[in-house]
Amino acid sequence: MVPEEYRELTERHAKSILDENKPTGIIEKQLRRFDSSLVDVETSCTPVLYEDKKAIQSVVRDITERKEIERTLEKVSKEINTLSAPVVPILEGVAVLP
Repeated sequence: MVPEEYRELTERHAKSILDENKPTGIIEKQLRRFDSSLVDVETSCTPVLYEDKKAIQSVVRDITERKEIERTLEKVSKEINTLSAPVVPILEGVAVLP
């Protein structure tokens, strides 16, 4: 299910796909599961004819695990950068951090 914050965007994309008859690229967003939890997904949509009517075929892929890994890598990278700041000695007993 499409959460409220993505409904307008989803409607605009659907209208654009049908009007221009062009597929979308891959779009990352969140969808709501039937149990009301949010899930990170990437979607791609393609205009098709279904029973002689314009329709949209959507492919949705769960990317929750990938997004969790990306968040963890970003956190670790920030920690590494914080810990690896070089200490530059200026005088005996005096040093600076850039």
